[in-house]
Order: sequence, then C-alpha cells, then structure tokens
Amino acid sequence: MQRARSGPHPHRCRWARVVVAGALALGAGSALVPAAWAQQEGGGELEAEAFARGSGIYLLDLQYDKPRQIAVGREPYVEHFWYVTFVLANQDSEDHPFFLEVSAESDKGVTYRPVQHPEVERIVRGRLGLAEGEPLWTAADLTIRHAEQPLPPRFPTEIVEPVIRAGQRLRCVAIFKGWHPEANHLTITFRGLTNDVRLEPAGRPHERKLLERVFRVEYYRPGDEFFPHIEALQFVGHRWETVERVVKTDLE
Repeated sequence: MQRARSGPHPHRCRWARVVVAGALALGAGSALVPAAWAQQEGGGELEAEAFARGSGIYLLDLQYDKPRQIAVGREPYVEHFWYVTFVLANQDSEDHPFFLEVSAESDKGVTYRPVQHPEVERIVRGRLGLAEGEPLWTAADLTIRHAEQPLPPRFPTEIVEPVIRAGQRLRCVAIFKGWHPEANHLTITFRGLTNDVRLEPAGRPHERKLLERVFRVEYYRPGDEFFPHIEALQFVGHRWETVERVVKTDLE
C-alpha cells in the first residue's frame, strides 16, 4: 500500500508539494512511502510535523492500493469493473468535515467516475477480509449528502458533509465501470484531501477562479490490446498538482 503523508498547511497563500524520499515499492503490501513537504517559495524543505497547527487548513493522510479488476455475472452477461482501495486518516486533534472525489483518466481520453454496485462492494469486502458490519466507505459516503430536492430546488439547501473524527482511519473503495483495453497509462485523482483552496478574480462579473490542490497517482500498463489486464499495471509515481476552475458566485 502506497502512502502519501500530509500535514496542516499554515498559510493559504503558500503552496506545497510532496517530495518522495527514496524508492517506491510497487503494488499492494508495499512499504510505506516517507515524504516531506517542500516550500515552493524559498526552496527549503520542512517535515509535515513542523507546520504550525491551528490554521484551519488540514491535509488528510492517504494510503492507497494498486487498482484491481473484477467481473460480475456469467457469460454472456458479464459486467467488468475495476476498483482501488485506500485508507484515509485524520492525524489532527480535531474533527474535519470533508468532501472527497476520486476519479481517473486514461491516455486514450476515457474518464472514469465512481459507481455504486452492491455486488462489487460485497466481493471487495470479501477480498479485504472485512467482517460483517465493518465499515467500508464508498463514493456515497465520501461526498455531500442532502435530502432529495424538488425541481426546481429550494434555496438555501442544507449541505451535509461527511466527518472524519480526530485520529480516525477510514477504509474506503472507489469502484469504476469497465476498463479501456487499449489504455497504456492510467491516472487516478484524489480531490479533497485538503481544504487549502484559493479564490481569485476571473476577470468577469460573478465569476471567480478557484485554485485547489489535487493528488494524482499514475500507472503504466505494458503490453498491447491483446494483453489488456489491469493487474499488469505498474506504478509510475504520485504527485500534487494545483488545478484551477471557474465557479459562479454572487460576488461582483
């Protein structure tokens, strides 16, 4: 299981990236990855624990496994899925409401979004050796929940975010439909590991540019379309990236 250690970030105006120390072991059951945070301004390296707490900025600890493939049903009615299991941990002394979105994209332009599938989840639970009643968080647990709304929806709408308690570890799975047989590269993106985001003017009324950090994990699949198994994926690396998108706002 690969690990990306994170810690609180003291200033919203300063961005950081993960610097991986040492070689990365591949696949499930691999050694944990030691990591440090490096300041982009100044070039100095600081261990995660060196950042001051109490800033309101958090970063969740992430440990992830290699993607696995799964088939449900019998021929000729077989559905193909793939999934990635991971553990979220809150190493702070306070609870954090959060919103985590996991997605993926291949080098062939195929985008993957999580799906809910009880049978796949049941098989994954068995592979993980989870006892009955032992929690396994899925996309439905990791994102915002609210009551069903009429159309058009009423405002304001109460938004209910999941909460990770202080010191809590959550076993999670992201399930995806299908696997592109011609894909050579796969990038998995975790958005929401930190609440360190910035809003900047977009140059147009009622719009703002939102800057946030996402965590990407990249794999390479050797072979060709005649050897399409996802189990052959090789770990390439992981990294933090700053991404931006334009959001609508009531502000001028």
